[in-house]
Amino acid sequence: MLKKVFLILSTIISIPAFSRESKVPLTTTYVYCSPYSDRKNWRWAVDTNNNYVIASGYWKLVNYNIKKNYVATYKPFSYVFVITPNEYNRVSSFCKSDEHTQPADNSASQWYAFSIKG
Repeated sequence: MLKKVFLILSTIISIPAFSRESKVPLTTTYVYCSPYSDRKNWRWAVDTNNNYVIASGYWKLVNYNIKKNYVATYKPFSYVFVITPNEYNRVSSFCKSDEHTQPADNSASQWYAFSIKG
């Protein structure tokens, strides 16, 4: 009987460890807007009170799995900031319709993208 209880408990406890995506704590990052036509002319997204817009989610390392042998600086791995559809709609409303909405921790951050978790 004790063996059965131990087996059941150990199975229940190990299920989260084998899930496809680990549970990571939520964090925040700033949002910036960059025009489609002039990416160098980016700006921080601000709300109606002139406060910086902050998105809630988590950073995730992704592999694009694309072979680009002809590009010397191609990096197959990059980070995305994962957020919910509602959060993306909220933060993108602070950018204009002709601007990209992107995450950044500071002004020296590399260019990253949002990933919408459905």
